[in-house]
Amino acid sequence: MKILCDTAIPSDVTFNDLSIICEQATPDKPNKIKIKGLYIACNCKNVNGRRYDFDYFNEDVVPDYIETAIKPHQAYAELNHAQSYNVNPKDACDIITELHASGTNFEGESEVLNGDTRLGIPGTPNGDILAAILMHGGKIGKSTRGAVDNPKNPIIDRNNQYKLITVDTVLNPSGPGCYINDVILEEKDFMINEHGIIVECAYNQFEKEQEQIARQHILDTKKRQEALLDSFNNFLKNIKK
Repeated sequence: MKILCDTAIPSDVTFNDLSIICEQATPDKPNKIKIKGLYIACNCKNVNGRRYDFDYFNEDVVPDYIETAIKPHQAYAELNHAQSYNVNPKDACDIITELHASGTNFEGESEVLNGDTRLGIPGTPNGDILAAILMHGGKIGKSTRGAVDNPKNPIIDRNNQYKLITVDTVLNPSGPGCYINDVILEEKDFMINEHGIIVECAYNQFEKEQEQIARQHILDTKKRQEALLDSFNNFLKNIKK
């Protein structure tokens, strides 16, 4: 099966407006930012020229995703698409909590994985980026990522089997009038400097150490294992800084 990414926007719609709900917390509970709206459009040609069969999604694809991802609280969405069959928790920006049929489409609801400094609750790097974008009035879209038997076939139905991986949050849905503005890019750079670069630099250093250890202790298995363990412990310490 091949990876297939599609924006949930019919070809005759310029942008998929999602509702953003901010729930004011009680003193002992964190603030919540929720995304609600159209997640998957069916029975119409989308902006990429593909058509998702509603009956197939309603009877097979979506129920499977609800059972295997939403109910176990593992329905994480990434900020923009990754070309992978797996969702990387490090890149998650929201968690999908609901997905249900509405007409011949599917509407959903997600909670943004943002932090709450008031209670000392950390967010994911991309969750904080997404929260900043939404709080500054930025627009987002929802876009499916799945595995399909034949990606050249524009019809996704029982004759072209499909596995829903997630419904990612995208900043630039591929529909006319959809764009990333300067405020979003500036906010993203700031949040990466605050979160992502720290982890990325630590991992780069970890990779270099692994290569050096493999060369230096190629014949001594015991020393190599001890050095690898020390390197891994240093990597964990660097992430926590």
